Amino acid sequence: MPLLNHVIDVPVAGRLPSAHFEAICEAVTNAAGIAIKANAPWLNQYFLPNGLQPPRYEWMLSDKDKEKFCFAWGVTRMTARDAIIDLIEPSATTLHWGLLCNPEPWDRYCRLNLVPVQVVVGGSEDNPARKAIIYDRCKKCPPQE
Repeated sequence: MPLLNHVIDVPVAGRLPSAHFEAICEAVTNAAGIAIKANAPWLNQYFLPNGLQPPRYEWMLSDKDKEKFCFAWGVTRMTARDAIIDLIEPSATTLHWGLLCNPEPWDRYCRLNLVPVQVVVGGSEDNPARKAIIYDRCKKCPPQE
């Protein structure tokens, strides 16, 4: 069975977007029996939780400061694929995912990547230059980096 077809539960809780994504990965790991590692660099930045832009580095926030960037989310009896779609629906940035797996029997795991859509903006055919499209889904967004 494809890993993202597993039915999962993620308890409703107030978390940062990155913590919700990690909770999905943990639920898939438990359902599938294969370690799923979350890889979503800068997800909190691209998501704009509650319409607010958190600092680039989460460790810069106190627990109290983190609360304003948290929102309640969870799913019950939903496929992992549908849970990801449900989570990223309110994101300020169009996101896509990719699942890359290490097939080695002695170190079997998969990495679930969640990143902004990219477009080619120059470079050459052999070495195209790409740019992430961010904040394309909101009206009052910060300027792109």
